[in-house]
Amino acid sequence: MKWAAVGCLHAPITHPGYLDWVLKTLEEYKPDIFVNLGDWFEGKAAKRWPDHPSETWDLTTEFQHVSKQAQSLNVVLGDCQKYWLHGNHDFNLFHEPHRVHKDIQPLIQGWRDSNPYGIATALEDWKIIDVNVGGIWLVQ
Repeated sequence: MKWAAVGCLHAPITHPGYLDWVLKTLEEYKPDIFVNLGDWFEGKAAKRWPDHPSETWDLTTEFQHVSKQAQSLNVVLGDCQKYWLHGNHDFNLFHEPHRVHKDIQPLIQGWRDSNPYGIATALEDWKIIDVNVGGIWLVQ
């Protein structure tokens, strides 16, 4: 059984050359199990710190990029088992509602139901592990 893992894509600031390399490597390697180790989203909307002037995107852009990346991964991974462990950026975005402005909380809380930008569809074959117990991810 072959495993592959990648982390810290931080969409939408993923370096395009890195993503191309990941996709090419996975296509050649053909893993049986793939794990996204988290921080797929940059999570700008849940940051505690002021934005840097270069941070000109919004949550919509993050959803669009993650959806597109998931679709690209689905193509190269085929029927491989796919997992996404929420990293701290993902966790802050989806599980710390007090960090997110009230106007976008419904989008964050209902993203699997509302399917913004096709993300829920792109991730329908993925097992999403979003339960963190003291820094330990529990996979059932």
